[in-house]
Amino acid sequence: GSMCSYNQINGVPSCGHKALETNLIRDKWGFDGVIVTDCDSIADMYYPQQWKATPQETVRAALEAGTDISCGPNFTMVHTTGDMDGLLRTAVG
Repeated sequence: GSMCSYNQINGVPSCGHKALETNLIRDKWGFDGVIVTDCDSIADMYYPQQWKATPQETVRAALEAGTDISCGPNFTMVHTTGDMDGLLRTAVG
């Protein structure tokens, strides 16, 4: 597996960074494992980083980037909406 973390790369949180998670790690390097967050990284993307306007937009961005598993107590589960079903590949929460 691979782990995204709390940091940002060029202003984009690593767990919401599609160029990193999908384009580089999966497509270019051929990684076919899971990408898991550092605990509460998706919550940190919303606060204190304030990267997206809503918690739901933050969760969607992480899923669209290629994050598979969220290590965190509740944030991702609480803010995942039904229209994100197609983005849920492995596990959340």
